[in-house]
Amino acid sequence: MDKRDYLQPINITSTKKILEQMTNCICKIEVSNEKVGTGFFCKVNKMNFLMTCYDIIDEKYLKEKKELNLSLYDDEQLKIDLSAKREIYLNEEYDTIFIELRDEDKI
Repeated sequence: MDKRDYLQPINITSTKKILEQMTNCICKIEVSNEKVGTGFFCKVNKMNFLMTCYDIIDEKYLKEKKELNLSLYDDEQLKIDLSAKREIYLNEEYDTIFIELRDEDKI
């Protein structure tokens, strides 16, 4: 076997990038006491989004709930107002949902 067939160790620069992303780009989504998921902050075509699984936030949740509770790496709590007009893309087949983040979300 060629050494390229094996996983290569991560260098310090890559480790710093991973830590920066874990600190600034990932959150915990608390849907209920029984249902918690992971969210990812991302940018698509210059728009900011929260991306997570459709299993965590589905159409029923969006219709019934007015806000979404997030926890950041330092346990800072944030709320996203779901009653505000936002771009939302969801796909049950691919288990994906993107929720637009607005300036007033302060994320």
